[in-house]
Amino acid sequence: MPKHLTYADITARAELEIHYYLQRAAVDHAGDDTIDQALSRGAALGALSLWDALATDLAAFHTADYTADRARLTALVASGSPPAV
Repeated sequence: MPKHLTYADITARAELEIHYYLQRAAVDHAGDDTIDQALSRGAALGALSLWDALATDLAAFHTADYTADRARLTALVASGSPPAV
């Protein structure tokens, strides 16, 4: 039986992917690997872009949750580093 993803599911998964790729970018930076760092940051941006497209398809952009999530995820990607855990 196919699983139907909700806005919350998609948002949580996108955030997980963004964190993962920003962590990889930080490791790549520490290892002085600028090409892999750029690729990892690009993957984080790609996860944000896909999330935005899926949220738009769900018409979630009309909600306060979308506005807050978009600001939070965009700031996360723009910072270039995952928040401290």
